[in-house]
Amino acid sequence: ETILRSPEVITKKINNPSGPAVIFKKIDDAEQQMSVVNFEMELKHHNGGLRWVRGTAQPEKNENGVVIWYGYAYDFTEEKKVNEDLLQKEETFNQIVNTISDVFFVYDNTDKKYLFISPNCKKILGADPSFFYEGKNYTDQFVHPDDRFVLEECLRKSGEGISYELDYRVIINGEIRWLNKKSYPVYSKKNGAFRLSGSITDVTARKVAEENLKKSEQKFRDIFENTDELIQSIDLATGKFNYVNPAWLKTFGYREQELAELNFKDLVDPSSQEACADM
Repeated sequence: ETILRSPEVITKKINNPSGPAVIFKKIDDAEQQMSVVNFEMELKHHNGGLRWVRGTAQPEKNENGVVIWYGYAYDFTEEKKVNEDLLQKEETFNQIVNTISDVFFVYDNTDKKYLFISPNCKKILGADPSFFYEGKNYTDQFVHPDDRFVLEECLRKSGEGISYELDYRVIINGEIRWLNKKSYPVYSKKNGAFRLSGSITDVTARKVAEENLKKSEQKFRDIFENTDELIQSIDLATGKFNYVNPAWLKTFGYREQELAELNFKDLVDPSSQEACADM
């Protein structure tokens, strides 16, 4: 009844100094065009709190030419809070995925399509998000031919709800890169493993380092195995041999299986053992 007697009560409750002017401007424009007006505004509640109201109004002229407004409004405060919370979480999530170099993905295992993949995927995978959202075949276009079968086998198992981790090669602009992919099923009681989520990391630098280490170890082993010099490693605390090379075994006439029972002191003259202990 108060509002019917004094409609200006509503405008006085708008929690924004410029609010009433904005609302009246929208109403005037809609009245001139006889068009629908939609509005959202924050109002001061009589209990001292603040509430958000959303509404729609339609002007009509009666037989006397007087404009009559018909419409409705409702409180959507809780809806707005939920939307703001979701927006904040989405912004936080986007900050994370745009900062971390790894690619994150969510795949719908039922409809066989990507629901999300990190915007930075082109940098690591060589294809932008639209490539995956459009359902194009990444394996055929980018995965190294020698690794396609094992990756496809993992993809097949993931469709059955089995998690996996795999290192595989891709060819991007003629360059071979190594990727590490981790995939985990997301279950529901109704649909089973209905989604897959995981990450993809560029591990090329690690793979190159591992390969260089293997080459270095092989080079050392070639020298170790083929040199005529005697090479040995001894545990100084126990005098036990860690390893010796073939030239050492040949010189001293031992077999490799005898090393476990052999002590360095067994090869040293008793008169020299004290001097060797101080070395």
